[in-house]
Amino acid sequence: MTIEIIERSLNGLVDSPILPAPTKQPLGVRRQTLLGLTGLTPSSYFDAYFQRANRSFSTTSTTSSEHASPTSLFRPGWNYGTMQGIRFIHTTEPRTMLAFTSGACPSTGEAHARGGAACIFAPKSWSAPRKVPLPMDGTTHTTERADILGLLELLTARFWDAEGFNKLIIATDSEFLVTAVTENVYRWRSNGWRKNNRVKIKNVDLWEKVLAGFADCESRGLFVQLWRIPREWNEAVQYAKEAAATPMQQRPSQWVKTVILERYPDGEVPGSLVVRDHSGVFWAHPHVAEHLEQSSNWENALD
Repeated sequence: MTIEIIERSLNGLVDSPILPAPTKQPLGVRRQTLLGLTGLTPSSYFDAYFQRANRSFSTTSTTSSEHASPTSLFRPGWNYGTMQGIRFIHTTEPRTMLAFTSGACPSTGEAHARGGAACIFAPKSWSAPRKVPLPMDGTTHTTERADILGLLELLTARFWDAEGFNKLIIATDSEFLVTAVTENVYRWRSNGWRKNNRVKIKNVDLWEKVLAGFADCESRGLFVQLWRIPREWNEAVQYAKEAAATPMQQRPSQWVKTVILERYPDGEVPGSLVVRDHSGVFWAHPHVAEHLEQSSNWENALD
C-alpha cells in the first residue's frame, strides 16, 4: 500500500496547500456485502473489549521522543476511500489518521453561557473546519459539554474505515476529555452514571452517544484513541471559539447526527449512492433500496 504525501510548508496542518490529484486512484475498501453490515463480530463484543483497551495515544510507540508534535508525525495525504479525500496521515503508519477537536464556552456554567466545538480532519483548502455550536436544548452550556460534543462530532463525521483507516487519533488539549475517556467513562456507566462517591455524572446524554460511537467505529475495525496535546498545538481552538460565538437564534434545538454520503462501487450496484448515519442506512438510491428490500439485511440495517 502506497500513499502520496507532501512536506508541510506552513506552520500547521490545517493551512497546508491542497495536494495535486494522485496519479493512481486511491484503493477502495472492499466490503463483505454491499453495505458491509453483515458478517461482523457483534458490537457488544467490541464494546466489552475496547473499554479495557488503551485509549490514550502515546507518541513513544512510534518515535523516540515523547514530545513529538502533530506536524512531526502526520502529513496531508490522500485517503484510500472510493470518494477521494485529503486527510492527516501518519508518516510511518499509513492506515492511521489524525483529527483535531476543541471545545469552548465563555462564562462556562452560567445561565447565559453559550458554547461550541470544532473539528478538523483535513486542510481547510480541501475541507473547511467543522464548527458545531452547542444546541439550545435546555441544558447548561459548559466547556466540558462542548469538549464532549466535539468528540462526538468526529466519531460520526465520516466512516473513516471506509477511507482505508484502522486507527483514528483524536488530538485535544482538554485534560478533562482525555481523562474521562481513558480512565473513567466506562466505570461511570457501570456505576449507573455516578462517581464512586455516588455523585451523578453530568452530560450523560452525550456520553451515551460517545460510547455508542466508539462501539460502532470499532465493530467495523476502526480503533479510536485520544491524544492530549498542548493548547498551542491544537489547530481547532480558534474555530471552537468561533462556534461558541454563534448567535442563539442560529443554533439548533438539538444535536443531529451527521448525514454521510458514500459510494460503494464494490457492491452489487456499482457506483450507487447510499446515505447513512452511524446507526445504519436510512435512504438509498432506488436500485440499492430495491436490492435491500429483497435482502434479509434490510431489517438489520435499520436496527
